[in-house]
This record gives sequence, structure tokens and C-alpha cells, in this order.
Amino acid sequence: MKLKLRLLRIHKVVLLALTITLLCVVPVLSQVSYKATVSRIVETRTGVQLSQASQLNPTNNVNQLTQNIYTKIKPPGNPLPKIIIPLGTTDLNKFQNILASKKVSANYYQSVGETHDMGKEGGVWESVNVNSLRSTDPAYAVVLSKPNYGKTNHLTFRVIGINNNVPIISFASPDVALKDSISVDFIVDTGNSGLKSEQIGKAVEAKDYRLHHRDEYSNFQEYKGKVDILIRNTMIQQAPPRKVDYLVTISR
Repeated sequence: MKLKLRLLRIHKVVLLALTITLLCVVPVLSQVSYKATVSRIVETRTGVQLSQASQLNPTNNVNQLTQNIYTKIKPPGNPLPKIIIPLGTTDLNKFQNILASKKVSANYYQSVGETHDMGKEGGVWESVNVNSLRSTDPAYAVVLSKPNYGKTNHLTFRVIGINNNVPIISFASPDVALKDSISVDFIVDTGNSGLKSEQIGKAVEAKDYRLHHRDEYSNFQEYKGKVDILIRNTMIQQAPPRKVDYLVTISR
């Protein structure tokens, strides 16, 4: 009888030890370790290719993962503050005064040969003097610029009237932002990690507006396929897609 009790106690001790061991091991097994590689994308005469691959420190924390990616691809220094220029409907003098106060330059254009939809980029533009913005018929556009900032697209507008000899102009957009001229584009390939590329891309972008996640590409081959055919086939009259600087590959 005493032997049975002793064996029962030993059995309970063993079960308790196993339970404690499992409780310690399961959380470790349930934590997924994410591995990330950052590769530079370079363009050659025959197409684009990857170079300078860097392996980031593995982590099981998604926030730390995005921080590691950001630290690796971020441009030097801090981004310049955005300059917001109000558009909408205003008179030309007020618009010019706002630009002068923010030390922003303006080049004006008039559409040539066809009618342009308000707010649309593209078409043929002819440079004009600001004093010639009088007619209500053609579509006009302005390109804003400032040193160390990127130029805006052609911001289309129309002259909708003249008040006290001053043109009243109307833009399709309420405002526009001038941003730092430095821009870094990247692709996120999440592979078998279980993460979504949009999730990682937006988290990295939120740290610096100079970073741009190219969500139209889910991997490097999609981007390479579009660029290579345009580089190799000179008969195709099409502008290449905007350059991508980095490929971020995430795995488990």
C-alpha cells in the first residue's frame, strides 16, 4: 500500500514538472521570428537587378521589424516641412502674394491643341507670361517649385472672370503640398511570413513622408518585368515606370 502511494506521489510530481515545462515552451514556440532582407535595386543597360543585400536582425515584433526596415532605407537627415499652397477659387493677385510669402516660384502654361480636363496631368503645354492669363476659353496650368523641394505637376485652372482688372482663377483642387525633393521608393515582398505588404509599407511610410511604398508591385519580378521590356525594346514608345530604390523581402 505504501509503495502504491509513493508511486502515485512520484507520478504527480512528474506530471507537474511536464506541465511546467510545456507552459514555458509553448509561448516560445508560438512567437514567430521574422527575417528581413533589404536589397538595393540598380538599373543597367539590359534591365534592373538586385545588389547590396543586407540581412536585418530577426525579430518577433512587427513594430521592431518596421523600425529596422526604416532605419536601413531612410534618407539622410530629416524631411523638409511640407509647404501647403491654398488653391480653390481666388484672384490671381492673392495667389501670387501667397507664393511670394512662401518664396515659391511659379511657371504658367496654356494648353495647346486640345482641351484639358480640370485637375488632369498630361497633354501639351506652352509657356505663357502671367500677365497673359485673361481668356476664359483655354485651360491654363501652373507648376510650383522651390529649391530643395520637388516640383508639382501641372496644376490646371481656368480663368472664370475678371474683377477690377484682376483675373479670377479656379483650380480643381483645394490645395497642393510642396514636399522634400528627396524620395525613396520601395517594394515589400512578404512571401510566407503571414504579414501583409500594405501593413508593413504603410507603417514604414508613416515614419517619413519621403518614403513611398510601391504597392502596385508585390515582388521584384513584377517590377523587373515592366522595366526590362522597355529598356531592351527601344521600339516601344512608352515612359518607364517611376524608379524603385529598394526591395524588402520578409520571411519566417
